Amino acid sequence: MQPLRDGDPRAVGAYELRARLGQGGMGVVYFGLAPDRRPVAVKVIGEWVAHDRDFRARFHREVTAARRVTGPFTAAVLDDDPDAELPWLATEYLAGLSLHEAVAATGALPRATTRVLARGLAEALASIHAAGVVHRDLTPQNIMLTDDGPRVIDFGIARPEGAAAITEVGAAIGTRKYMSPEHLAGRRSGTPGDVYSLGAVLVFAATGSAPAPATGAWRRRLADRRVADLIDRCLGREPATRPSAAEVLDILDGPPVSLRGTGWLPRRVAERIHDRTERARVSREEFTVGLSVMAAETLDPPGEPTEEPRAPGRVPRRALIAGTGALLAAGTVWALTARHRSPGATLHAGASASPGAAGPPPSPTVLWRTQVSDFYPDLAVAGGVVLAHEDETLHGLSPDTGEILWKRDALTHTVAGGVPYIMDSSTFPWSLSALRPGTGEKAWNRDLDGGFAAPGPVTTGAVLAYGGETTSAVAVANGAPRWTVKVNSERGIAAGDGIVAALDTALIALDARTGEKRWTYAFTPNQVAGLTLGDGLVFAGDGEGVLHAVRTEDGELAWSRQVGFTGSAVFGDGVVHVCDFLGNTAALLAATGATLWTATIGAGEGRFYGHANTLGLIGGTLLVTATDKSLRALDRTNGDPLWTYAADVTPTSAAVATGGLYFAGTRDGHVVALEPPTGGADATAPGR
Repeated sequence: MQPLRDGDPRAVGAYELRARLGQGGMGVVYFGLAPDRRPVAVKVIGEWVAHDRDFRARFHREVTAARRVTGPFTAAVLDDDPDAELPWLATEYLAGLSLHEAVAATGALPRATTRVLARGLAEALASIHAAGVVHRDLTPQNIMLTDDGPRVIDFGIARPEGAAAITEVGAAIGTRKYMSPEHLAGRRSGTPGDVYSLGAVLVFAATGSAPAPATGAWRRRLADRRVADLIDRCLGREPATRPSAAEVLDILDGPPVSLRGTGWLPRRVAERIHDRTERARVSREEFTVGLSVMAAETLDPPGEPTEEPRAPGRVPRRALIAGTGALLAAGTVWALTARHRSPGATLHAGASASPGAAGPPPSPTVLWRTQVSDFYPDLAVAGGVVLAHEDETLHGLSPDTGEILWKRDALTHTVAGGVPYIMDSSTFPWSLSALRPGTGEKAWNRDLDGGFAAPGPVTTGAVLAYGGETTSAVAVANGAPRWTVKVNSERGIAAGDGIVAALDTALIALDARTGEKRWTYAFTPNQVAGLTLGDGLVFAGDGEGVLHAVRTEDGELAWSRQVGFTGSAVFGDGVVHVCDFLGNTAALLAATGATLWTATIGAGEGRFYGHANTLGLIGGTLLVTATDKSLRALDRTNGDPLWTYAADVTPTSAAVATGGLYFAGTRDGHVVALEPPTGGADATAPGR
């Protein structure tokens, strides 16, 4: 928790703001007091996104959906104003333990406790589903045990059942160990997916570890046959075979047991909850005193926990709830005390971002290594398959085992909309092909009449653009030609209903339907470096390290600044991340170019000189494949180190993620699968 800053409001609606809980790309979360002096969490949307009509509509939709959830075991939205100049919402402020912390600290829950918890969680899900909302990330971290009973929290990725998903289909969100098979495969995950997660959560509560459904080994450790049979049904591979949340309640019907208070919990868990709750009940008028101590509080599990708890003080990606009415706390709500730095602050490589934090960041677990070449593979993900390209060959790998599923000759490739597109050089004339990611088979193939063509972006007009001496567009469905123009470009980016192509010294925008030129932005005499898009701006650098933010609507310059830009840039939630040849990584507000934070990574001895770091953005995690041959995971909101894989990683390819795992390429041609220390909670949602 941080003091209010000079520019922060002192009140929002009827709520007095007392301190900052944290800040993300979409706004700031404050600790506040209601008129009756109840503590609340108030999220205020940042002005850099508040004036975006599409965002306002999304925010209004999510708040409306969250308000419909009224069950006793969910966190409630107390108040909101989506039409204010800066939209905001106020939610309950919860103190207690997450289920994950409780089990890690005291061991698996007793049989009776597990059955009572199952009833409470089923009732919470039933109320969520009755409101027309799908949670999509029910995990032990998202279940709070409080003095007032269990609460299902973190609706940061929940959405109305019938609404367009904030994250596109094919990009799995959630925590891998608790995700349904259809969710892991990137297919639509509705209410049956939540029921699957409920079954997995109950396995964790009853046994101390998440299930491996394919083996069923968890059944041997669960004495309650009735609950075991219920879990079996919840973990059914096919969604249609799983019971609804309401049916789970019926199955668990029995003598009424109150979940209010902590009498239903083991004594050691109840004592920890009471302790944290009492610490929260400091004087409301002096609330900003001493809370940093509570923020750093950790649990000391007896022996080895069956699943590694979150690192102390770490803020999960969805801790700052995206307009949907609950605050996720890693252990307690105090864990929202992120280590934010003022603009311009620097984080040195290998050091913790917060004073007093001990030791280096933790390391991920290597699950498998597969060799695909002798040198630097370039990675991507499509349809839940890991793609590795090197030596004119594209490999499709299983993310679970590393098995090479298929190979294709491919001089160049790209992935758009979950589909791999390649230039096939195995025959003459060369051809442009769309592949089925699961098998590598060609969905369609179009001859290029002997010419070179690099696959490019898929646009909203459902065409694939590719470059060479000319730039052409073909239909995504079958490769039928649409148009060809004399624009010599081999790279571009989809921008609404158009394409922004990078020439040697300029950007040029083309109409996706006709190929007609819309505008040109000249970089003369500097060469264009890099290309990324966000919030109606295209970001590109020039040969002198200046980053240009150009409006996609008319090609006018919004802002530019010297950042030593080298070409690697990623965008997400109103922030563009860039890096330079010296290992400096910066987070800039997309709207203005203002610096949010900087970090120095990969500098010093042993680095690859002549190369720069490469960036990737996966949900709330900024991945830096660094010139010191390491892969660093940073909290994108503040640059804090989350974990480090200090191995022989190539800095020339961005790391990728699917199904809760991260994947990196090494200098000797291997692909490695990494499970981060927190179990992959952030490795499932791409940056936007």
